[in-house]
Amino acid sequence: MYKLFNNAIGMTFSWDGAKGKKKFKQLKLASVIIDSVRLNKRTQQAADDEIIKIIKSWLVRAKDIYHNSNRASNLQQTVQEEAAADNL
Repeated sequence: MYKLFNNAIGMTFSWDGAKGKKKFKQLKLASVIIDSVRLNKRTQQAADDEIIKIIKSWLVRAKDIYHNSNRASNLQQTVQEEAAADNL
């Protein structure tokens, strides 16, 4: 999933469209992902419910990952700015 979407886009979706988000299950991409999982010999026996559970999990985590990465970027920028100010 992370190769298809960045977290900013991922956090605008939920599987069923809960909380006013877009419905991921209605996208053609949802069925493409499920079909792709079945092309892999190690996962070809996976049930739809198992695949959907993993997709749902990624969509839920996308918001947290997005906010955590922004916090880390902001912290790094602040540290760099403070270091530059100290060198003046």
